[in-house]
Amino acid sequence: MKKQNVYLFDMNGVIIDDEHLHEQATLGVLEHHGYHANTSDYKQFFAGRTRDAGFRNYHKAHAASYDIHALAEEKDARYQELALQGLHTVDHVVAYIKSLSKIGHTMAIVTGAPRKEAKHVLETFDLTDHFLQIITGEDVTLSKPHPEGYLKAAAMLQVSPADCIVVEDAPMGVQAAHRAGMRVAAVTTTHTPTELHEADWIVRHFTDNHRVQFQLQAV
Repeated sequence: MKKQNVYLFDMNGVIIDDEHLHEQATLGVLEHHGYHANTSDYKQFFAGRTRDAGFRNYHKAHAASYDIHALAEEKDARYQELALQGLHTVDHVVAYIKSLSKIGHTMAIVTGAPRKEAKHVLETFDLTDHFLQIITGEDVTLSKPHPEGYLKAAAMLQVSPADCIVVEDAPMGVQAAHRAGMRVAAVTTTHTPTELHEADWIVRHFTDNHRVQFQLQAV
């Protein structure tokens, strides 16, 4: 019998359509402290990474003098304020996840977000029962593009990395998946197909008819 693929989902920009809120919160905090960052900076230093890793990378590149953890906490607080206006899922992803679960695919979350944020998202959209493991930024030492998070998920699920398909939205996540020896489908919610060219598949959007195949389109 052919093995079923195991699906490892990133969260922000893949399940929850909130990457713009994280960007807004991050750039707002930097601006408040006198650092004039833009979308390009966000993609380069923050997207796909844990919050502390993002501020650490920006800190190093700009010889900044801020306290990394303090700004990360401030950014989280600002994000929570923005999120109160309402969170939305990526189109059709909830139905897609439930269809995978219905036919027996094993799934896990691998995100750089804090655990409380991940739990809130899954509870809000009734997805908790569909994921056997949740790996968050608090569970790893090294942020994406390091493969630690994805390798840890595979180990906890007791599956081979070669049997895993990662669903990502950021180049750092694509690199992390490949370094873990996994295939990766990149959804174009936050980055362009060109920016995601290293992925095995480019996903324009999730299908809305509960099929278990990605709707794949050429880069």
